[in-house]
Amino acid sequence: MTQRRPGPTDTARSPRAVLRTLPFDSVRITGGLWAEKRNVNRRVTLPHGRKMLEEAGNFHNLKLAAGLAEGGFKGPRYMDSDLYKWLEALA
Repeated sequence: MTQRRPGPTDTARSPRAVLRTLPFDSVRITGGLWAEKRNVNRRVTLPHGRKMLEEAGNFHNLKLAAGLAEGGFKGPRYMDSDLYKWLEALA
């Protein structure tokens, strides 16, 4: 039998922990407020973020760095951080 590992914080050995960590796959969001928020993110927020990053030149800069585009860098130096934040939101 495979032992299920808890999430990122394992409180199993803590003598003072009142709450215990649940395994990562033991919770599912299937309805209610958080399911609605996730749906809005998927349908509206993430596509809008992509559009804004495309218009601002963030994707062009990434393609430029990868050698897949030509031209100059667009915007301030920290433009890549917005792209990384959007990728994190996708995940």
